[in-house]
Amino acid sequence: MPPLSAFPKAHQVTFKYYSGVIAFLEEDYTTAEEFLESAYSMCEKNATRNLGLILTYLIPTKLLTSHRLPTKTLLQQSPALNRLFSPICSAIRRADLRAFNTAMESGEEEFVKRRIYLTLERGRDIILRNLFRKVYVAGGYEAPKEGAAEGERVRRTRVPIKEFAAALQMSGAEVGDGEGGVDGEEVECLVGNAIYKVSCFLPLLSVWASRLWRAWW
Repeated sequence: MPPLSAFPKAHQVTFKYYSGVIAFLEEDYTTAEEFLESAYSMCEKNATRNLGLILTYLIPTKLLTSHRLPTKTLLQQSPALNRLFSPICSAIRRADLRAFNTAMESGEEEFVKRRIYLTLERGRDIILRNLFRKVYVAGGYEAPKEGAAEGERVRRTRVPIKEFAAALQMSGAEVGDGEGGVDGEEVECLVGNAIYKVSCFLPLLSVWASRLWRAWW
């Protein structure tokens, strides 16, 4: 059989698109990204329908593999893509769980039909990462220690669980205990999962890992 490059460009794009979709459905997102990116780069820029089909799977793939969101300019090129993904992307950028849940519910039927629902649902992890990072950054710096160099500042490494709980409640997370308070164990579980999944929590890893290990085991 001749190499793929020997076939017409349109056939190559079609082959790579469907190969990418198959890899996507098999949750082989690295391979899916490779095929879909190649299909997108080779596709004629005036073939808006084909570009939209490719991006329908490339956008969720990049969300999962590199936590990258499409630009507003890209989405505005296609009303269908804009309607599908803008509410999701906006919620992730704002770290707004309430808006994310609303967007997922509104588009659920179409997301399921296109088989991208479960992949988009993983955007919740990115929201939690962004939300917890904001808490960490807002915490500021520790008080200067005796003997520290002038102007040397160290980020706070111990963050009270109540600060994460407050951020989660403001974002719309269901972390209540049913009696008007906060379910501390649920909050600790979310933070612990974020530490495990996301590298941005490395400054907090040693402190929180030991604390949560004692709490759970």
